[in-house]
Amino acid sequence: MTGGAGGADSLQDDLNAWVDGALSPLAAARLGLRVAALPDMAARAAAYRAQIDGLHALYDPVLDEPIPEMLLARVRDARHRAQPVPAVLIPARAGAARRIGLLSAALAASVGTALLGMLVLHRLGTGMAVFVN
Repeated sequence: MTGGAGGADSLQDDLNAWVDGALSPLAAARLGLRVAALPDMAARAAAYRAQIDGLHALYDPVLDEPIPEMLLARVRDARHRAQPVPAVLIPARAGAARRIGLLSAALAASVGTALLGMLVLHRLGTGMAVFVN
C-alpha cells in the first residue's frame, strides 16, 4: 500500500490504486479485506468502479474508430513540408522557451481534462458527489 503517515489521504490513495488495479497482488488482497469490512469504503469503491465503467462505455467506441483519412493526409502533408531548422539558427534560450511552451500546454490539457471529467460526471448523473467523503 501507499507509504506515508497512514492517514485518510493514504487510505484514499490506496483505494484509488485498488480500484484501478495498480496494487501488487498482496497489497490488493489486504486492502480487499479491509474494504469488505467497511461498508462505506465498499460503497465508495463501487461508485468509483461504476464511474470507470461509465467512462469506458462512453469513450471506448471512440478510441476504436479509425482515424479519418483527411486528418492522416494533413499530417503527411505537414511532415513533407516541414524542414528542420539548422542548429546555428536556434537561439541559446530556445530550451527555456520550449519548456515554458510545454508547461503551458500541460496546464491547458489539465484544465481541459478536468472540465471534461466534470461534464462526464454530470452527464452520468453522479455530479461530484462521488468525491465527497
